[in-house]
Amino acid sequence: MELFLSNKDYYKCYKETLIADYDYQTIKALYQPIIGSNATILYFSLLNDINFQEWISISTFDTLSKKTGLSLLDITSSRAKLEAIGLLKTYRKEEENSLSSYIFVLYAPKTPSDFFSDPLFVGLLNASLGELEVSRLKRVYKFNPINLDGYYDVSASYKTVYDSTKYALIEDNDKIFGRTYGLINDSFDIKSFNIVFSDKYGFKKDLLKEKDLFEIERIAILFGLKEEVMASNVFNCFNSTLNSIDFDELYKLCRTSLIIPMDNENKHDPKEYDSDSLFAKKLNLMDQTAPYEYLRIISGYNNPAPSDVAILNDLSREYGLNKGVINAIIEYTLQVCNQDLPRPYCEKLAAKLKRQKIKNAMEAINALTNKKRKSNKEEKPTEEVINVVDDEITSDELKKMLEDL
Repeated sequence: MELFLSNKDYYKCYKETLIADYDYQTIKALYQPIIGSNATILYFSLLNDINFQEWISISTFDTLSKKTGLSLLDITSSRAKLEAIGLLKTYRKEEENSLSSYIFVLYAPKTPSDFFSDPLFVGLLNASLGELEVSRLKRVYKFNPINLDGYYDVSASYKTVYDSTKYALIEDNDKIFGRTYGLINDSFDIKSFNIVFSDKYGFKKDLLKEKDLFEIERIAILFGLKEEVMASNVFNCFNSTLNSIDFDELYKLCRTSLIIPMDNENKHDPKEYDSDSLFAKKLNLMDQTAPYEYLRIISGYNNPAPSDVAILNDLSREYGLNKGVINAIIEYTLQVCNQDLPRPYCEKLAAKLKRQKIKNAMEAINALTNKKRKSNKEEKPTEEVINVVDDEITSDELKKMLEDL
């Protein structure tokens, strides 16, 4: 969504992952040709701001503009490039003084190995530098195996040096920094929607409020609808007298408009898990597919019941979960509840994953399978769930379930 910044608006920065020294070289060598120098400057400046937030808790965009030499327009366009490539997430909050506060969350770049194995990123680099230069650049990161002919591994084992009885059970409540990439989300472009809505249907571009655009985007992602279809649906649900949208009607229209099977190739979504296993393919399908369409796929391409679609809508609207997490809840619940979707059980899982700040299908599956469910005597979700087996479903068991589908 396009944001219009003010000099007096302020922001804070956070890291979602470890960002090491070698990442700086990766940004300069592989990302800068794609995102440009302004976006590179902005990324490094926001990253540097994190080091000073202990003393300077918040900064204004006026200060950021002076530090980087970028205008507010440059910052806006550069921010969008960073978000689109998976290096940044932006969150906005409207304050009472007519100003806005922002939170910038920075992600690490892909490793060179992951970068060059992703056709989307290599294609963008080819478009910027040309295939010859990309081929030369790739050789810089080429791994040459060590010739060990005639050598034997004489490395010491763990047990010969360290006491193997020294171990400790570690609480997993605290999240520790790891290696996290920002996911690229191009399933719905609110800016393109605005253009279609205004040009095709004759509405002013600033007619729809920001909260309306957020809800339109959410419903579009829920059902996997493109900008042109959503523009048509919003037009049909727009009350010109009140200058407002009937969102209940929009939801129903979007649900009932999905009678024709949709193309599920996901050509624009890069794979997050590179393994060719059925389990990895299933995880990619969860992260890349609209919840409505995912439920159709695993139901043999039958249209879901309205009550099931209403559950998906609530998981998106009430809990703010993304499509990968919602699809994981669908998959897990159907497996343990005998192909049923009890609303209380789904909402219980949603609340748990929301508290744990789960962000994708893999994290959701791990969170749902690594901890025993409560016994039937504690917080029974619904009568339909009582007959679910009490034994914990292990990760391997769930993996086999998913692969069997």
